[in-house]
Amino acid sequence: MIGKEACPITDKFHFLSQCMRIKIYLFLFFLVLFQINVFSQSILTGKVEDSLNNPLPNANIIAEPQDSLKQMKFAITGEDGQYRLKLENIPYNITASYLGFEPYTFNIKPSGTLNRDIILELLLIHNAHLRLKQSLKSQWC
Repeated sequence: MIGKEACPITDKFHFLSQCMRIKIYLFLFFLVLFQINVFSQSILTGKVEDSLNNPLPNANIIAEPQDSLKQMKFAITGEDGQYRLKLENIPYNITASYLGFEPYTFNIKPSGTLNRDIILELLLIHNAHLRLKQSLKSQWC
């Protein structure tokens, strides 16, 4: 063919009608779009601290999905109290806990990247200590 260059892409699909090619392109477009929405994930980051703004290393962060058929996610804070969770775009109950501190729970429906710092309050066990002391005293007296 003089004056007309062959196109390797269109020559491979010359047997398909124009209508069929449009249907295939639309199918591929929606397939890619569907996978992006279904498999998209969000990232929840933050820092866990005590009431004096000291970081709490090795604190537990548990993300329990409100849909019981989905899998729980969890993270442990680093030495600087920082955590990072990869979550699906579904509602979660997030619980942060640390030994000697009251657990803190909040609800979230992530989308994109979110930052949520958490402050845990010291667990007051003074009354439990007194009850234990009284209980031991009554056993021995």
